[in-house]
Amino acid sequence: MDATLREVISEKAGETAFDGFEKSTGALGASVKEVRDVIEMSGKTVFRDGRSHYKKTGVILGIVLAVTFLAGNVLGASSSSDSHIDNLTEEYGSWHVGYFDANYVFKQTLLKDDRVTDVVSFDNVGYATLSCIQDTNKPYLFIAGFNEETYEMVPVQLITGRLPKDGSEVLMPSHLLSDINLDCAVGDTLNLAVGLRQDGDDILSQHIPYRPGDELLSVGEDKTYTVVGIYEKPIFEAADAPGYTLITASDRTVLVESISVFVSLKEVEEVYHYADGTAPGADYAVNSKLLQE
Repeated sequence: MDATLREVISEKAGETAFDGFEKSTGALGASVKEVRDVIEMSGKTVFRDGRSHYKKTGVILGIVLAVTFLAGNVLGASSSSDSHIDNLTEEYGSWHVGYFDANYVFKQTLLKDDRVTDVVSFDNVGYATLSCIQDTNKPYLFIAGFNEETYEMVPVQLITGRLPKDGSEVLMPSHLLSDINLDCAVGDTLNLAVGLRQDGDDILSQHIPYRPGDELLSVGEDKTYTVVGIYEKPIFEAADAPGYTLITASDRTVLVESISVFVSLKEVEEVYHYADGTAPGADYAVNSKLLQE
């Protein structure tokens, strides 16, 4: 460190102040040389008469200006980054890993894990068919039963209408309407036979692509749903998912075969290690949009 600079600061502010200044600039990620350049520029520009006490005062003022400038830049960058992340979580959700064939015991186990910040889920109510769906890779409607807290981590982008209040109401995804040119509006009703996808004794989840010729849709319960809103395609629905996701409200009085669980982690970098170790061999997905940041 330049001896003259240390001497001037010691004389005007004391050695402790200089040490604190070094720590402050270090925390801000700026080198002392960068700060010194700003200081010298301040002294040369503002104080030109060459008198010693003005020069020293100029140096101290330069320090204040430099630290303020650098702090402002760092805080501004931090604020911008936080705002960007907030925008991402609002659009894509705050979950890091999702399991699509789980149960409530598994969910409770995750809640006790100290690596986890939060866990939410929705019920895998079942699948149904519509005669107008001709897509050979996506022939079903998949009904997901959301809890109120599910929306906090797994956001839904409403286009029109409102969220379902109970298990008799649903949201329709916009990509279903556009893919099959379906004329459906808020207030319409759907009569669906809701069952399970099965391949032999195996129950197939939404994360397993359609298996033509191998799987069957079990005979299900007839249900009538009222459409209360249209929403954008959900981030958790994979491109090869076999069903278009209709969202209803979870009905605690109805038992479901499985649930989908979404986890938010304290250490995002550990997501793959966590997912592989928590449920070896299980199907899961990661929120790639969030992990890219």
